[in-house]
Amino acid sequence: MESVEKLEIDIEFFAVRNKDGKYFRNAGFGGIGNWNDDIKKAKIYPQIGGARGRVTWFAKYYPEFGVPDIIKITANQAVVINESERVDRAIKKKEERELNRQKEQAKRKLKAAEDEFARASKNLQKLKDEIS
Repeated sequence: MESVEKLEIDIEFFAVRNKDGKYFRNAGFGGIGNWNDDIKKAKIYPQIGGARGRVTWFAKYYPEFGVPDIIKITANQAVVINESERVDRAIKKKEERELNRQKEQAKRKLKAAEDEFARASKNLQKLKDEIS
């Protein structure tokens, strides 16, 4: 991982935290979600609207737990990662796999053709023997 440059940025992300200090985390496709102690596993919203919607949903359907808080996460630096070498290696590896696949397919076709030729030769000899 070779960094090419550092960028100065100003970007905000948002997370939802309940009154117990746990962060909201999605539970997968179609899942409502659950709460987790680790913010690294939290659902991160790129805009505040999604986080507000989640807070409203929990406040409406689970009022006994209180209204969750929104945590604002600010990033001010980004590192550009040059992926050229990795991509070149991945493309080369994929091309080699495709070439090997084609070679194996050609070997299978050759074997099938040789087997068919042997059967046809045997049948030809058998028919010649019947005629003579």
